[in-house]
Amino acid sequence: TDTRGTSDPAAYDAYLRGKFFLAKRNAGALDSAINYFQSAIAKDPGFARAFAGLAQTYVVYRFYTSSNMDSVGRIAASRALAIDSTVADAHIALAYSASNAGRFAEADRHFDAAERLDPNNFLLYLWRSSSYQRRALPERVMADLQKAVALDPLSVVAAGNLGGEYVNQRKFAESRRQLRNALKIDSTSWPGTWSFLTAAYIWSGFPDSAVHAAERALQIGDRSPQRIRGAIMAYAAAGRWEDVDRMRARLGKDKDLGEVYEYLLVTGQHEPILRVLETGTGRSINAYRGPYCHPSQDRISREPRYVAAMQKHGLPVCPLQSPWPFPERNDGRK
Repeated sequence: TDTRGTSDPAAYDAYLRGKFFLAKRNAGALDSAINYFQSAIAKDPGFARAFAGLAQTYVVYRFYTSSNMDSVGRIAASRALAIDSTVADAHIALAYSASNAGRFAEADRHFDAAERLDPNNFLLYLWRSSSYQRRALPERVMADLQKAVALDPLSVVAAGNLGGEYVNQRKFAESRRQLRNALKIDSTSWPGTWSFLTAAYIWSGFPDSAVHAAERALQIGDRSPQRIRGAIMAYAAAGRWEDVDRMRARLGKDKDLGEVYEYLLVTGQHEPILRVLETGTGRSINAYRGPYCHPSQDRISREPRYVAAMQKHGLPVCPLQSPWPFPERNDGRK
């Protein structure tokens, strides 16, 4: 091997194509990334960076499809490190998977290792910011997102995530501006910008614009439960309850309620959520709730049982409150 990690030009070409499609972040592109990384590995089974790229694709896969491939991703990352312990991308994949499961100490160990090995790695800062989001560390979130944007100014994912963090901080005008800038980079490949814009429009009082943004996100990411949940919130904000029910029917019956979390929030069905919060572990709850301080949690976070559950697990309750943008359901159904 050479400094590229392989002496096989065809393997390196396949690896670069995999990285290209991984950056696009939609279901079809991630499928292509997997194929290219697997092709690179087939050409050179000792190509650690290809295993790491495959790992990164697998651990992000569940946010764009209905399939959780984290366990396969961890295997690929471990294989990369067994071949070459200096591959930062493998540590980043392991860190991201651990963070999404609420295992933050494990995540930090791998993020720290990646930063020592490759301090200018764009994905390190992008994915670590999401870990900090879950832990109520907004200053660290912003620092990492700004670093990611500086390292790759043409990344729609970094630009979009920065706009999404403005939603969490209730800076809705700044969010809309930032997300419109992200759409100028790429409006057709990544559904995330449209999803963040959906939330920005909902809490800015523009439900019809939120519906448009949610439907654009679904066009790009039609296999993603995340986009369906975003559409549920947009339709609810617009009072379009038949469309809410239509979207709800597309979600499975998730035993831990994660699939229907937003549906329960916008329809005011707090009891099943509170039961999960009261009986779960701190780690599972932090993974379940998603980004700290997202305004979708404002109404339930005022309930004494919610506050007590958070105190029990040592988790923070967001101090911010925004006006609730969802009308009460008036057709007698839930």
